[in-house]
Amino acid sequence: MRLVKYATVREDELEDGLGRTVQIGSICCTLFRSEGVVHAVGSHCPHLNASLDRSRLIGGEVMCRMHGYRFRLKDGACTTIGGYGLPVYPVEIEDGVVVVSCWED
Repeated sequence: MRLVKYATVREDELEDGLGRTVQIGSICCTLFRSEGVVHAVGSHCPHLNASLDRSRLIGGEVMCRMHGYRFRLKDGACTTIGGYGLPVYPVEIEDGVVVVSCWED
């Protein structure tokens, strides 16, 4: 496996606190900008597979629109109920573009 970097969208295209789902390689992730920092997490809630696109942040946590489950941006852990979590992907900003890394075969 190798770590691959994917250019996604321009940072200024992200609305603060609102999720935007993008394709990176063979997976989708949802980008969030919060307090000037961009984060990338898995694009679907692991509870019932609801899309996190257009989801809102509440206090540094992604809230699933379907049932209100909340996940920390920093580590993907569910703060609502144990046993759930989101993958978290490394993010860099290169010349104003959000670059997300993920492992691929």
